[in-house]
Amino acid sequence: MKPLFQALVDSWLSSHKPWGRDHAVRALLLKILMCALSKAGFFQIGALYGESAMYFFHELLKIPDELDLCLCEGSCEAVDPVPYHKECSTWIRAFGLTATTEVPDWDASDPRSIIFHFQADGHVLNSPLRIVVNIRPSPGSHACFVTGHNARPCPCFVRMCDLPTLLADTMYELLASSQHKCIGRALIHYLPLHSHKVPVNMPYLRERLALANHPLARELTLQTLQKALTRRLQSLDYEAAKQAAVPQDTPPPLACALYGITLWGSDFFCSITRDLKEESTEAVRAAPLFLL
Repeated sequence: MKPLFQALVDSWLSSHKPWGRDHAVRALLLKILMCALSKAGFFQIGALYGESAMYFFHELLKIPDELDLCLCEGSCEAVDPVPYHKECSTWIRAFGLTATTEVPDWDASDPRSIIFHFQADGHVLNSPLRIVVNIRPSPGSHACFVTGHNARPCPCFVRMCDLPTLLADTMYELLASSQHKCIGRALIHYLPLHSHKVPVNMPYLRERLALANHPLARELTLQTLQKALTRRLQSLDYEAAKQAAVPQDTPPPLACALYGITLWGSDFFCSITRDLKEESTEAVRAAPLFLL
């Protein structure tokens, strides 16, 4: 009988053929770690954040490099990593895989990280693989969350940042980041969020900008946001952002399909910025999401 993890990889590839086996392995390992963290109770106090939330529940096609998590409230000082990496290690063994765990400078680092080093087995894992689980403090008092339920490989409860909050994070990266990789990743996120007509969580964006001492925080309205974003988008080096954010081994047709890189340019992003909307203060939070 085919080993369980091998069967999962083959099943994933049957509906994601262009990605290839290495991407399938990473996607499934991230999902296994997410399920393990749920069973350990992490999503009672924390949530999927950033690219991880968008990938698992909001149709972002780019597979995250890491599993990005945040607390719903407070800082990480009181978080004990031991129950989480123990549960993850148990799940890894249950799927017939071998990994060692590293918890570097837990009390001193931000974000706090748990690193899993998966060993090559010559069958499913042809080479060693490293996956980092990052746990960040609460992103802010105005961040909003929704719940979800994952079906495979095991049913579990998950909490994640909602779409208006994720769009606010994307706006923040575009306005405040100087790193090409962060900017490129934000551009990748901007496309599906725009296609879903997601409004911006303005109180949360204002909070993030204020913490970074960004001058826009003092006068943030939808109009000033659109003007500031347009100026920023007109000045970006799109080629450098693309090179930094799009995986080098991505075949060109797949890169075009997944990241919309043929659209990348100031004219396109400035045009969709004119469509931005502010989230209503009476907005009703989304119903629970379901992931097969």
